[in-house]
Amino acid sequence: MQAHAKLNLFLEITGKRADGYHELQSLAVFLDIADEISARPASEISLTGSDIEDNIILRAAHAIKTRYGINAGIEFTLTKNIPLGAGLGGGSADAAAALILTRKIWELDIPDTELYEIALTLGADVPACLYSQLNHKNSVYFAGIGEILTPAEIEEELLFVLINPKKELATKSVFEQFILGERTPKTSRNFYERENHLESAAIEIMPEITTIIEDLRNFAGCKLARMTGSGATCFGIFPDKTTQQQALQQLRAKYPAYWVEPAQLRN
Repeated sequence: MQAHAKLNLFLEITGKRADGYHELQSLAVFLDIADEISARPASEISLTGSDIEDNIILRAAHAIKTRYGINAGIEFTLTKNIPLGAGLGGGSADAAAALILTRKIWELDIPDTELYEIALTLGADVPACLYSQLNHKNSVYFAGIGEILTPAEIEEELLFVLINPKKELATKSVFEQFILGERTPKTSRNFYERENHLESAAIEIMPEITTIIEDLRNFAGCKLARMTGSGATCFGIFPDKTTQQQALQQLRAKYPAYWVEPAQLRN
């Protein structure tokens, strides 16, 4: 199955809880860029296609096994297309897909509500990714620490150019750099009027993000340029495919060592 990349059209931090988790508001959309994950019954829980020892896909299956006392195994195969540590929710999307596949392969009668509970233990973005995969939706509002999901409707066609400098940016490091109170959350549902509060913190760690956003913003017709998630991927939204392709070609020429890709909302 496909595990679609997530992009935050806005991401605003609303507070910090006593347990250290940040509360947030975000509009997430899901793109036509996706990892591919398959699974089959096995004697143990295993994964091919990744050399990450503590892979979130394995943790997802183990979470179900532990919670329900399952005596079974599952073998996952992963084809990775979403860059690692890029703010595109690749690991979260993989975890959501693993939860769905594990429930299916083990033929478990687990309600979606309990699957969401397990998803939240794996990461703040996992419930939103699970919502997209279970409901075949391309957008959702999420709040709190990721557990409050509200359906969203994107009425316009969104054509993106994505740029990542091929450097991983650790979410933990960005949140440690972030200073609560530097930005005030807004209430408008118009994502053009919102912000990514983590952008300035990410720039402190990786200054080239500033140049990437400026280059996107300087293209005639670019409707919005912003960082997604905790970075380092940035995106520009363009009004039509001609403008999108022009920007894509020029940015690939300027940044030959970077990951520069077109994207649109998933079907």
